[in-house]
Amino acid sequence: MMIIRSFDVNKPGSEIDELKGGVVGGSILNGILKVGDVIEIRPGNFRRVDKKNQCIPIRSRIVQLKTENNQLLYAVPGGLIGVGLMVDPSLTRNDKLVGNLLGYPGKLPLIYMEIEIEFKLLKKLIGVKA
Repeated sequence: MMIIRSFDVNKPGSEIDELKGGVVGGSILNGILKVGDVIEIRPGNFRRVDKKNQCIPIRSRIVQLKTENNQLLYAVPGGLIGVGLMVDPSLTRNDKLVGNLLGYPGKLPLIYMEIEIEFKLLKKLIGVKA
């Protein structure tokens, strides 16, 4: 699932027993998400240690799946889904996780901190005079 929204649903001044975990939203690209499943968010949090950047994936459990006003037991590809997680809401506040991927541990792509790109210019293009 590609995360396109992340937010905190807790109201300011909420009592401790009323607090809920963070929420992420997006569309499932493939597979099925179920309430109770353990998931991973990659790349997750960034940290700088010894002048090197590190990515720390976030692991959590799905506690709620919701679309519009409907509670779901499982979600399949298509449509927008809200996923309630057991993570600190400060991690999801203000769209901090937008652009991350959510999926099952071990099933998400690797994280690359640096890539090398080689490109070549085309000598002839159709419709270009110069």
